[in-house]
Amino acid sequence: FRWMRDSFFLVCSLGNQILRLDAQCRVIDRMQIVEDERDICHVNCLAEMNGELYCSIFTLSPGERAEKRLTGAWHTEGKLLRLDWDGKRFEVVYEPLGQPHSLIPCGDWFYLVESHTSRLTRIDPQRGVAEPVRQFQGFLRGLAINPQEAVMGVCIMYERDRKRLQPLPKVKQWLERKFPFSGVVVLAPKSWRTRRRIPLDGAEVYEVLPLDESQNGSH
Repeated sequence: FRWMRDSFFLVCSLGNQILRLDAQCRVIDRMQIVEDERDICHVNCLAEMNGELYCSIFTLSPGERAEKRLTGAWHTEGKLLRLDWDGKRFEVVYEPLGQPHSLIPCGDWFYLVESHTSRLTRIDPQRGVAEPVRQFQGFLRGLAINPQEAVMGVCIMYERDRKRLQPLPKVKQWLERKFPFSGVVVLAPKSWRTRRRIPLDGAEVYEVLPLDESQNGSH
């Protein structure tokens, strides 16, 4: 849910669509990535860079989520899309990604988390290239970055999903299984090493948002 271009934009995984709303939250326009009311591609995040809109999806393979969520298509075919909102078209900027979430513009790069591979990744959308930043453990989702620190959400990975494709090195798999963690981690923005972990037992973090202290006067 984002305020951009004098409107709210709402991403809806069910229906593969992005809605544009006015200030009173009335729908004024929409774009469908796949013309189907079921969850086909799992569009999940929207961001703007240099006047262009981008979104992340899990897959463009046919079939709804229930049919393919146990397959490699759901776990390894993620994509970053550039949207032509007026023309209701899109182009693939980069693929493949392992369940991309949390698209954050930072300089000339988009930073995102690949939830299934527990990886923080950055993508240059102009050149269409990606660089791995660091690999962690757990199902990553939620990201905020500023010059002082970065904060990333971590959920406990479903054991059946990890066993299915095993994208982590054996040591990280052991650590993930032995020391399951849910909450947020605070990272140093240059080394991307963990500064501290804040457990939120039972939580399934979806998004991390920075607060503007100049507007609210508090943390």
